[in-house]
Amino acid sequence: MHSSATLSSITALVLLAGCVDHDASSFFVSGHVKPDDECFLEPGNPLVSRGVFNVEAAFGYFVFPLYNNQLRNRGSDAPLRADPNGILITSAEVELRDAAGLPIAFGAPPNPFTVPTSNYVPSTENANTPAQAVGNILVIPPAYADVLFQQLGGDEASPDAASVVIASIRVFGETTGGVDVESDEWLWPIDICLGSCLFLCVPADAAPTEPCCTVGQDFGCPVLDTSAVCM
Repeated sequence: MHSSATLSSITALVLLAGCVDHDASSFFVSGHVKPDDECFLEPGNPLVSRGVFNVEAAFGYFVFPLYNNQLRNRGSDAPLRADPNGILITSAEVELRDAAGLPIAFGAPPNPFTVPTSNYVPSTENANTPAQAVGNILVIPPAYADVLFQQLGGDEASPDAASVVIASIRVFGETTGGVDVESDEWLWPIDICLGSCLFLCVPADAAPTEPCCTVGQDFGCPVLDTSAVCM
């Protein structure tokens, strides 16, 4: 996967070093980005309205959050200095909840849990739109997918067994000026499914022509009829 950022902007904010910015208007997540036809992740791509995850895909479920930074670029202020308001993303705290909003019991794997992630979101340069960047967060690691699979019935599960997971996500980082930042809670619903869910079976003599950017999540991937998921 590739990601890139477009520089845009909004209101000027000056942060005091040593503080934690809890103002959700200065740094926030506005959605889950859809890869384009060549599997690039760009801030201008469409946003996905809801996630889908085949827990038998074994790769875990990733979100590609669209980060927004509304902190004003101060690098050109007199005297000239390095811009202190770019944001370095370092980690995300994730809690997986059921459809009723209650934390799911995973046994040994903790819930909530923290996952490392890395990204840079530039500061904004004018007062019209925020600067943006696309991130990558593993919100359902393979161990958690295994538990969800067992909760659906494991190897004895019905092919149409399904459930819903709500991922509560908070993203943490630090500005280039040394100020800790934290996003507000972002809730992302994910439909959980099994079997041939998200796999599009095509004739054995027809090679799939569409790229599959995210196997087992969000969008269908073409596979040959001879594949195990189509048998």
